[in-house]
Amino acid sequence: MPTQVTATLQGHPWDLWGLSRLFDGSNQTNTLVIAEKPNGQPTYDSRDRDAINRFRLQGYDVFSPLSSSELMWNENQGPVDLRIVKLVALDLVARINGIALLLDPEYRAVKLLSISYSNAGGAGSSVLGDWTPNKATSFLGHHPSQITLASDALRLAQKDVAVKFVLDAIALPRTWASLYLIYDAIATDVGGINELRRLEWVTVDDLADFSNSANNSRSIREGARHGNKPKPERPLIPLIQAHATVNKLAIRWLDWLRSQPSP
Repeated sequence: MPTQVTATLQGHPWDLWGLSRLFDGSNQTNTLVIAEKPNGQPTYDSRDRDAINRFRLQGYDVFSPLSSSELMWNENQGPVDLRIVKLVALDLVARINGIALLLDPEYRAVKLLSISYSNAGGAGSSVLGDWTPNKATSFLGHHPSQITLASDALRLAQKDVAVKFVLDAIALPRTWASLYLIYDAIATDVGGINELRRLEWVTVDDLADFSNSANNSRSIREGARHGNKPKPERPLIPLIQAHATVNKLAIRWLDWLRSQPSP
């Protein structure tokens, strides 16, 4: 039998209730959001320590289940693979948010918090949201050159507007738009694209691949820079490859700045 994977949404009580009115399971894909109607403006008990801690963590947000035939796993595909379903769920929630914002500009987009399933073969769940992935080590500080670069970059960013801008852009969510901010700021700082190519911090082909892909990507999830129909001059590269190129470019630029005489 097919297995229904259920998503858990996090959002404001009124936004989730509004979604439950729009998506009540009667649509073609049986998309169903279940939420209770709030009683006026949500609040919390400021005398209750647990309520205070909960408010600090998630504000007024509550949680609602989302089910849909789009999230149905066919047993012919083998055991449920939540990695595949996650992509479908993210796409579904993005469309739901888009429709809701179209109808109500005051709506605040809900987040996909987790997906889960249970069937005769077992159960499973996958947490999404803003949780920090677990890990067993850190690459930071493993080499003395890293420590020196970090110290110099911190010093440069105090007075150099371009360095501060680039570091701020690096800290943004990784998208084509944020990567292009870094690329454009560095190119401007060294005197333009032609000068950047001449410095050969990354190859001319790598720069061309990045620029072409950043300007022609149509993936909103990856932060597409343009809405026009793409006319790529060469094959598009994946975002992770673009990040590697821009990351190398930024490090070589910082190395170059560190070698310049102090004013």
